Amino acid sequence: MLNKKKYNRIIKISRIVLISIPVIILLFTFNKRFVPFGELSETYKFKKQGAVISGLFPADGVGEITKDEDTGERYLEIKGNPIYFYVNLPFSAKYIDLDISFKESDAPIIQFGVPYKYDGKSQYITDTIGNSFIENLGANVLIGKEDDIVLLRNLQSTTQYEGTMNNEKKDKLADYLSKIPANDTVAFYQVDPINFFRINNYSSGIAKNSIDTILRGSHELVTYIENETLDFSFYFKQRNLSKQIDDVMVKLFRGNELIEEWENSESVNVDHEDFDKMIHIMHNDLETGIYTLEVDTGSNTNIVKISTTQKYMAFKDHLLLDNKEMSSQYYMSNNMVFKTSHSSGLQTVNVDGESIEIEKLNKYFGYTIDSEIAKVVIPKSDILIEYDGIASTELENINNLVHRFNIVDLEDSACSGDLDFDYALSSFYDPQINASDTNGYTKTFNVSDLFVDENGIKFKLNIPCIENYKNVKLNEIKVTLRK
Repeated sequence: MLNKKKYNRIIKISRIVLISIPVIILLFTFNKRFVPFGELSETYKFKKQGAVISGLFPADGVGEITKDEDTGERYLEIKGNPIYFYVNLPFSAKYIDLDISFKESDAPIIQFGVPYKYDGKSQYITDTIGNSFIENLGANVLIGKEDDIVLLRNLQSTTQYEGTMNNEKKDKLADYLSKIPANDTVAFYQVDPINFFRINNYSSGIAKNSIDTILRGSHELVTYIENETLDFSFYFKQRNLSKQIDDVMVKLFRGNELIEEWENSESVNVDHEDFDKMIHIMHNDLETGIYTLEVDTGSNTNIVKISTTQKYMAFKDHLLLDNKEMSSQYYMSNNMVFKTSHSSGLQTVNVDGESIEIEKLNKYFGYTIDSEIAKVVIPKSDILIEYDGIASTELENINNLVHRFNIVDLEDSACSGDLDFDYALSSFYDPQINASDTNGYTKTFNVSDLFVDENGIKFKLNIPCIENYKNVKLNEIKVTLRK
C-alpha cells in the first residue's frame, strides 16, 4: 500500500503529464500554423502520414509498403506511371526544400515533374533523377558543353569523334554535330534536335524562288535561316465560287516555340486572274536553324503560289494536290501513303520506277521506300500524300534540310534496353559513381514560381516503361518549408 508521500508524488506527476499533453499538442499545432522559427520539416517514410506530405496516388500506381529485413527500413514500390503526391502549405512558405531518395533499381530512366506556373496554369518541367544510358558513359566522354546541354561520345561505339572543344572561340554544339559522319547515330535526351541543325558552308539565296503547285487547304513547310531575313509571299485562290474564300493565317515556329503569326487582316486582296488574296511575311534577326511555317486556311481555299528568297524549302507531313490537269514530281525522304477522293484522281503513281495503282476512292495505298530519298511522279495532281519526313520539287532541298546522321530519342528507346548510339546530346549528365544503393533528388524551389492548387503543390514521378521494371522502390520523401 502506498504511503501518502509517494501517493502525492504520483498525483503530481500525473497532473504534469496531463497538462503537458495538450500543451505539447498546442505548441505542435501553433508551430505548424505560424512557424515562429521560420521553417517546418517533415519526413515521410510511409509509416505515418503527416500534415505536409500527402500519400502517393493513384492507388493502382503504387504497391504495398514493404520492410527491408536487413535494415528495417520501409519502401514503397512504384508500379504505375506517372504517380503524384502533394506538398501541402499550412503557412505562407516562400521556399520548399525537397529531398527524395530511391533504392537502386534497373529502371533506366527516373524523372521528376515540377509544376511551374505559366499564365496562371500548371506546366510540368521534367528534371532527371537518373538516366543509366547517360550515366554509364562515364566521366571521360565529354566532347563539348553549351549552357546546360552536353555532347558525349559513346566509348562502346566503333566510331570516335576526333574534335575538341575550343572555348576561346566559343564553338557551338551545332557546329560539332554538323561534322558528325553520315550514318552515325546521335541519341537525344530532352533536347530538341531541330535547335541544333546547321548546314555546312551555307550561303543565303539572292534570287526569289517560286513554287506553283496548287495545294488545297492548310499546309506546313520548313526552311533554313542563317544570317538572313525570312521572306515569304503566299498567294491564295477561291476554290468554289459559290462559297466564300477562307481566312488565312501564317504561324512561324522554331521547334515548338511560336515566334510570330500573321493574321487574315494582314493579307491583301489581289486583282489578278490567278490570285484572290496574298499575304507577305518577313522577320529579321532569327537565330540560325530550321523553321516551320504553318499556313492555316480552309478547304475552299487553294495555295496557288509560294514565293521566297530562302534558298531551301520543303513541305512537312502531307501534300493535298488539287489540279487534275497538272502532273507533278516530288522527292520524299520517308515512307508514304496515297489517297484520292475524286474519280479524276484515280491513276498510276510512279515511285522510284515502281507503279502504285490508286484504284479506289478514299482508300490509302502505301509505299515503303528502300532508298534514303524517293522520286515520286504523279500524272494527275488530285491526290493526298501523307509521309513522316519532308517533300520538295527539288532534290537539293531534301539533301540540305535533313540531318546527315541518324537521330534516336533516347527516352522513347528506354523500353528496349539495347539502344545503340555513337553520340549523345543531353540536358542531363551525371557521371559520378554512387557508392550507396540509393539514388536521390534534392532541390530548392521558390513557391512563387510554382503552380499552387488549394494550398498544395502537385509533384509528379515519371518512370518510362515502369511495367518492365518491378523493383523501383521509394525510400522516403523529406520536405522543409521555409518563410
